[in-house]
This record gives sequence, C-alpha cells and structure tokens, in this order.
Amino acid sequence: MNLLLLDQFSELGGAQRCLLDLIPAFQDRGWKLAAAMPGEGPMFERLASMGVSTTTLPGGRYSSGSKTLRDAARFIRYTRAAARLVQQLAAAQSADLLYVNGPRLLPAARLSGAPFCFHAHNRLMRWHDLLAAGWALRGAPVIASSEFVAAPLRRFASPAIVPNACEDLGFRRAAASRALRVGVVGRIAPEKGQLEFVEAVRRLEGRIPGCRFVLCGDDVLSRAGYKKRVLELAAGTSITFTGWMSEPAEAMRQVDVLIVSSTAEDATPRVILEAFSSGVPVVAFAAGGIPELIQDGETGFLVSPRTPEALAARLTVLLKDPGELARVAANARRQWGVRYSIDRYRNQVAGLLETCVPRSRIQKSIAAAAPTTPAPPSVAE
Repeated sequence: MNLLLLDQFSELGGAQRCLLDLIPAFQDRGWKLAAAMPGEGPMFERLASMGVSTTTLPGGRYSSGSKTLRDAARFIRYTRAAARLVQQLAAAQSADLLYVNGPRLLPAARLSGAPFCFHAHNRLMRWHDLLAAGWALRGAPVIASSEFVAAPLRRFASPAIVPNACEDLGFRRAAASRALRVGVVGRIAPEKGQLEFVEAVRRLEGRIPGCRFVLCGDDVLSRAGYKKRVLELAAGTSITFTGWMSEPAEAMRQVDVLIVSSTAEDATPRVILEAFSSGVPVVAFAAGGIPELIQDGETGFLVSPRTPEALAARLTVLLKDPGELARVAANARRQWGVRYSIDRYRNQVAGLLETCVPRSRIQKSIAAAAPTTPAPPSVAE
C-alpha cells in the first residue's frame, strides 16, 4: 500500500509522536511512505531519518489554542495551495490513501480528491472547526483516540476508537533515599494547566517535608505569553524548571509523581501513558478525556473540581503515603501492558487503514511496485 502522511505540525507534540510510533509498523508491512507538513522542524527531521521522503506544505506554522484573524486569513489563503500540492504528491506516489494526522489539513485533503483517513487525537471544541471537519469528512473513515474525542464527530462520521499507546520506558520505583519529586511534564501551554500546578505548589510549600517540585517542558506550539505568566507566578517558589526534553524516558526520570493539570481541552494526554509505562504514579484533574485513562484509586488519582485548592488538598494526603503511590503505579503498569502497549496500537491502526482501501487497489499497487522480470525465451528461440 502507498500511504501519504499529512501532519499539521512539524514540531514534536503528542499526535506527532503517535505517528512516529506507527512508522515501523507501516514499513514492516512493506508500505511505501511519503509525508508532507508545514515547516521544517523536528518532526520533519525525524521522518527523514526513518527513510520517509518529506515535503514542506505551504502555510507555515501555527500555535495551538485560539487563533487570530490573521491566522484565519492565512489558513484560508494557503488551504487551496496545500490541496494542489497534496494532489500532486498523491499522484506522483500513486497513493492509495492519505493519512491525515490533524484536523487543520482536512480541507486540503478533501479538496485534493484523494481518498483519506482522519486520525483524531484532540476533541474539536470550536463551532468553526466542527463545521470545517463536517464538510471535509463526509463519510471518510475516522480513527479517534478516545470516546471524548469521538463524541462531536459522530454527527457526521463513525469513528473507530483506538486508544493511544507508548513504548516500554522501563518500570522503576522512586528512590527512598532522596526527596520525592512532584511535577508536570510537557508543553507549557494553557490547556496543560501549569498555572494551576504552580498555584497548588504555593499552597503546599512547607507542608510536605522532603518534597521537591519540577516543571519539565517549554512553550512548544504555544504562545510565549503563557510561559511568562507561569514563570512570574513561580518566582519565589522552590519549583525547578528543567527545560524541554525530547526523549520521554529522560523526561519521566525527572519526576516521581506526575501531575496532569490539564483543562477540558486535553483529550488523551500521552504523558499519562508514559507514566504508566515508567511506574510513575499520576495525579490528574478529572477533565477532558482523562477519566477514560485513569481509574481513580486504582491506576491513578483523579482530582475534582479542577482547582489549585483541590489539587493541593489531594496531594497533601497522597504524598504522605508512599505505599499507596507505589500500589497504584504497579496497577497502572499492568494496565499499560494490557491496553496501551505499542504493539497493540500499531496492529490496530494498521489493520484499520487496510480496511480503508479496496483490496483491488492494494493489489494493483503491489503489482506496480514488484520488480519486472523478462519473459523466458520460447523453445523456438
């Protein structure tokens, strides 16, 4: 099968890591891959290093979150140009299917005229996003990372639910000989809730002896103003900023308890699965799609309401009970092995993509890719 991968970001967010996880499975099946995305960032470089030919789409980079009128005008202007280029790339590759890894490229995929599948990692919250998606999808197959993500799409599609996954980062237990490190890992962005975490730390400082607080990440795909507010609020606290870490295992080693202070916009935070795999207990707000991942008191701890006061209150109890933290971390690791392993994820997604393409089309692309051999000479020759 010939697959053209379309991603709306060239930075390494959670959805982009999910796509990178799939590449080896696609290649093992002998699929021919090409990719296109706006800008040349780490994602562009990673795909190229994996042997995937990559093209830059028009449109440049956008941050996550709300958009300006200038962003909207630029998006409209470049969508048709992107559609023409996608059409050309699909024809050049004889693509059987476009794999669209983000809603921003759905209009371009539809306008290109090529068959496509949409992999939804985030819930579409704004009416104009849903309007554009509804027009673009019109019966196209959809894969959704959770029921929370799938729900608004059901009015015009029938999403297949495939939970995200992560690689085995190696189970470990927090060292009893050092201070317990509690922190947030990931992009510094409003939907990740670092401000609420910092406010909770201000209420906790001095109440939990031998506890340290960490913020691991940077303002990737976010507007710089939010990071400035986080830094200003954290001034005078004991919070340590580690900066961005591109490798999940390295980031997970920075914390012994992971806080996920996300808003209702966050659908299926990959960092939770990475913590499950690593043996790091998770304390998270019961917001967005997070309750689909965490069973309170069994595989993690859910906090409600979504306030710094509620988070501080729950942490005050939990951080004094290392045995409970260890028990839940072990449960989460077992759940990762059953439900969130990388092999399960790869097999499910690849299997669904195969169903999106008529068998006759796949057989034709296989035949076209097969080396030709000269016919044997006849007896008369």
